[in-house]
This record gives sequence, C-alpha cells and structure tokens, in this order.
Amino acid sequence: MRHYKLNFLWYNRFGWRGQEQTKRFGPSNAWNLSFCPDFSLTDAKRRLCLCRQKSGLKVKLEGYLITKSQGFIAFEASMDKLSTFVFLPIFYSTLVAKNDPYVEINFDVTEMEPAEEVTNANEKEVQTDGDFSILSVPDKPIATIDTNALTSLSRDMQIMYKENHHSDFTLICGSEKFHVHKCVLSVRSPVFASMFQHSMIEATENRMTITDIDAFVLEQLVLFIYTGSINELSYSMARDL
Repeated sequence: MRHYKLNFLWYNRFGWRGQEQTKRFGPSNAWNLSFCPDFSLTDAKRRLCLCRQKSGLKVKLEGYLITKSQGFIAFEASMDKLSTFVFLPIFYSTLVAKNDPYVEINFDVTEMEPAEEVTNANEKEVQTDGDFSILSVPDKPIATIDTNALTSLSRDMQIMYKENHHSDFTLICGSEKFHVHKCVLSVRSPVFASMFQHSMIEATENRMTITDIDAFVLEQLVLFIYTGSINELSYSMARDL
C-alpha cells in the first residue's frame, strides 16, 4: 500500500477551447487531466477526467477541486485495476461559459494493492496428490495471431454495423441516427457498460442523444468501436474525439 499527494494547477492561458489535455504529472508522470464525453448523461457532455497512463492498481482518491466560478468542490472516488480514468465534477461547457482562469486539484492517493504479480514465464505450477510441484514449460508462444483473421473480423464487424444486423440501440446526433449493438458498446467502452448495467433511462429507452460533437465525428468513433480503425482522421476530428 502506498500513499502520496496529487496536486496540479491547470491554468487557462489561451482559452479552454484550445486546451484538451494537460501534460503528465504526479509520481512517474503517471497522471494527466483531459476532457472526456460522459455517455452516462443524456447529452453526453464532456467532463473533466483524471487519467492514468497504466492500470493494474486499485486506487482511492480523496480531496478537492477548486475553480473560480464553483469554488471548493469535495471529491472522493475509487478506481479498480482496469480503470484508466475517473470523471471529475466539472463540465467543459461550464469552464468555457464562465471563462474560469484555472482548475486546481488536490488529492490524497492510496494505492490499495500491488500490480498483478509477474510470474516466471518458463514455469507452471501443477497439483499432484495434494502436493504442489513445479513443471517446466518450454519458452515458446502459446498461440500466434492470425492477422488475416483479425482483418476479416474487423470487416465483418463493420458490415454488421453498416447493415444494422440485429441492432438494439440508437445513437442520435442532430438529424443522424446510428443503429448499434449494446453488447459491442459494452465490451468496447466501460462507460457504456456501466450505463447498461445500471439500467439508466437511455438503456431502458434504447437510445441516446449526443449534442456536443459533430455527427461525422460520432460516426468515426462508432466505426472505431466496431473495427479498431478510423477511415478519416483530421486534427479537428482528433480534438473532438
């Protein structure tokens, strides 16, 4: 178990619209702040996120945030081993509207358990007659990756999305509707997984309206969720994503 302080001041020098994320900070430069769309909200507004570069640790955060318009905001949250970010109670739209000059975070961080223990890749433990013995295993890969199969899978997933095969959820952006699959969104996005698991209104109505990004950008994001690739990526699109 390890404890440390995580303090950072994000100063608004050029306007929030020109700043999407901070440099890394904290121990080993493992943390940064960024703006992320919160798909648990009806309009999927972007919120401030505290992100970490590597998962593998359970983390508890306790402390506060400060902005000029909202003042002191107490905050407490936990991150499991697989989590790479946590939403903070500050919205991008509020910072822009209020023209807040800064966001400051001050957290006490507790790493609650060590990263997964690394075992010798050349040894495997087996049980025989109540006793444990070590069985040596040759140092060779267990399986190989067939890149042709991955390409075929990506293509099939794109066809399933494009042709609306058995879709059960709709993303609405302006006049555009994107028919998608809950199972795919859940596997590929922890945010969607949480939304469907907790039976939020979007999950029960099987639709979500998104207002703060362009429909074309949303379509590219959906394609990435299904295929792992983006057809067209410009600087402005990368900024919106």
